[in-house]
Amino acid sequence: MGFFTFSIGELAKRAEVSASTIRFYESIGLMPKPERVSGQWRYTIEVLDQLKFIKTAQLAGFSNQEIIVLLEGFDNQVSPSNRWKQMANIKCSELEKQKNVLRKCWMY
Repeated sequence: MGFFTFSIGELAKRAEVSASTIRFYESIGLMPKPERVSGQWRYTIEVLDQLKFIKTAQLAGFSNQEIIVLLEGFDNQVSPSNRWKQMANIKCSELEKQKNVLRKCWMY
């Protein structure tokens, strides 16, 4: 456990998400369950970084399931930048296919 930790309220405020969002992420395995200290769940600075990563990935169009893969679904030898690159290539391909389908739907 890190020297400085946050309560769920402090973490939510710093990450600009709700406490219920944090609990949801924990329930689906997107974030680890926190450690209990003196009867209170405590979160480390690493968890704050992970929340920022999740928000960035969501803004880039990744689903929660895809973010789990980004975080855990690669061999430890694969660098984070290579993870992003591999997943981004897949996401770009998916979006291109979706764009083509939508384009066909709107053609008269």
